[in-house]
Amino acid sequence: SDTRARATENYYIDFKSAELSASNTTSVSNSRTNLAVAPNETKESQETQESMAAIHTQMLLAALAIASYKQQPKHTMPKLTQQTKPDHKRDDDTPRHIPIDLEWANVTFSVANKTILDNVHGAARQGRLLAIMGPSGSGKTSLLNALAGQTRATKKARLVGTLLLNGAPTPSVASASSATNGDARAAYVRQTDVFYTQMTVRETLMFAARLRLPSSMPLSAKRERVDELLRKLSLLKVADTIVGDVRRRGISGGERKRLSIGCELLGSPSLLFRDEPTSGLDAYQAERVMESLKLLAAEGCTVVAVIHQPRSSIFGMLDDLLLLSEGRTVYSGPAAAAAARFEALGFP
Repeated sequence: SDTRARATENYYIDFKSAELSASNTTSVSNSRTNLAVAPNETKESQETQESMAAIHTQMLLAALAIASYKQQPKHTMPKLTQQTKPDHKRDDDTPRHIPIDLEWANVTFSVANKTILDNVHGAARQGRLLAIMGPSGSGKTSLLNALAGQTRATKKARLVGTLLLNGAPTPSVASASSATNGDARAAYVRQTDVFYTQMTVRETLMFAARLRLPSSMPLSAKRERVDELLRKLSLLKVADTIVGDVRRRGISGGERKRLSIGCELLGSPSLLFRDEPTSGLDAYQAERVMESLKLLAAEGCTVVAVIHQPRSSIFGMLDDLLLLSEGRTVYSGPAAAAAARFEALGFP
């Protein structure tokens, strides 16, 4: 609050000083304009006098600004008042996971004359991990982008369907905040991780914390929140290791995936979308990433992720499954009941 007060005060002072010193600036400018140069003086002496006059004018303006600053009353930021209604926040001002159930039906997405999604339906429940699976080109990422409101608008693109947030129709998940009185948040983690390669894991999380968490939250509380995420995501061992890139070795691919999840978890989202978190990872790192998502779902967050060719141990972590083929829904329901469902249909 002190930093914000100083920033607000400095802006106000600069603006006000210029306004108060406008009349004085006019007189100074007139005095500079009326300077006369003797005919016998050389060109160099004229330039010297002009430069000295300019310096003198700047000094006068600075003096006027300082005088205006001293004359102005000091401004302080109003103190924050405690809210009377429950706001689902912890003692450190970090919001908790608000229950979010997301349902969709008749979702159709087409570009030009090509249909990518055809009447897709499904649901993501609070505290459960939903995996969107299917072969390449089945529309997994397109559906995830459509649900998360990340589909780019073009002249030839057409997206229609019904989206329900906690049973109420909503145009996009961006309305989750307004539908829950500002308590719920949605996060989207892309497949490609983008970080400052020379920053350490701890510095990256701390940088994100100072941007995402409330300004009223003390810096010490933000550090505690970062340490909590480092423990939760099993990143303590590499907390002081730089992220790195292809030129300078840093953390592993799986650690980068978990770091990207951590940056989004700082705001305690109630709804998390993750695009192919296990792609490009070995079996061990992929399982560690899925354990992080499973732990997040167990804490009450609704997690929707696109999974490509999971191993049996990863498939066992899934709560629900949405299976797509050629843009259509093949199966939607509990992951553990998928095999029995296909067996009953004659596909053992």
